[in-house]
Amino acid sequence: MSEEKRAKGIVKDYLKQVKEKLPEWMKEKKEHKDVLIELEGHIWDKAEEFSEEGTINEQSVRLAIAHLGTPKEIARQYKQRGTPKVYITEELWPYYKQALKFASVILIAIYVFFVVLNIILGRPMQAFEFFNIFTTLLAVFAIITLIFTGLSMEGYLPEDFTSSTTQEKRRKKREKALQKGLPVDPSTGEPIKPIVKREDKIPGGIIGIIFAVLFITQPFLEINALLHPEFLSLLRLAGIFMLIDSSITLTRGILGPKEITAQQITLIAMAILKFASLWLFFLFLSNPEIFTIIYWTEETGLESVLLGEQYYDAYQNIWILIMFIQVISAIYDIFKAGKFEKYKDLF
Repeated sequence: MSEEKRAKGIVKDYLKQVKEKLPEWMKEKKEHKDVLIELEGHIWDKAEEFSEEGTINEQSVRLAIAHLGTPKEIARQYKQRGTPKVYITEELWPYYKQALKFASVILIAIYVFFVVLNIILGRPMQAFEFFNIFTTLLAVFAIITLIFTGLSMEGYLPEDFTSSTTQEKRRKKREKALQKGLPVDPSTGEPIKPIVKREDKIPGGIIGIIFAVLFITQPFLEINALLHPEFLSLLRLAGIFMLIDSSITLTRGILGPKEITAQQITLIAMAILKFASLWLFFLFLSNPEIFTIIYWTEETGLESVLLGEQYYDAYQNIWILIMFIQVISAIYDIFKAGKFEKYKDLF
């Protein structure tokens, strides 16, 4: 093999090792190609400088590579992105906290739901079941921390997870927000979404109040005659809960996004109402025999039939799922109320 081919082989092998060591974000964006082309140019330039005879050879190439550094040292230069903050960069820190909060809320919601369900069903909780929530939270905390530490060490930044088109849209949104005087999150630079949209809450609250009044007054006598009396009573209770919930929703819309403290109070009130409604849901769950199905026939018109025993398990499972969603929703309302604290400094 000629001297020139051996030199090219050494350079090719070196560049291959560098490519393997370069961070993944560069490969995903295809930026590593420009780096390797530039690096190869430096190698040949340096090899020419180190060549005593003015002709590049194997020895001068090896000297040039030694001068540039090992593949690991080259790659480290491109991993040193972001501002160091413990082991996670400042740029990824807000997303790290969000991931921890989200995971914690979901786990705690699941745990609280099963605690409430066991209390309702009269089944005592075992000591190891209380311990499990803490070990699970610690495990999730460790996994999320390791993931974000690894991303920071590899030099990832938030924009590496979004396309150039998305980044451009976000930039325009930031500019529009600043022009309109809207608040921008100082940690992420993103426009902060309004804590409440009047155009959603006010119509939603009004519609909810209308349905609540119908549940409470039950003006449709023909339909009422087909329903089980106890089921009608539970519907009236549901209407009362719906009326309170819809009134709070309407109040949130009227208050608007700048009344931060008032919005926090209404969210806490909604969370308390949702926890209280679990009692009503349990009444529905434990009385499948009063659930009435209304149907239409051409011969007789409206007819009704009570739920068959073969469907009791499915019926109760649906209510358990509804109760679970209600618990998660209540905990999320409390979480949002706390999160709104940061808005007080922005308005």
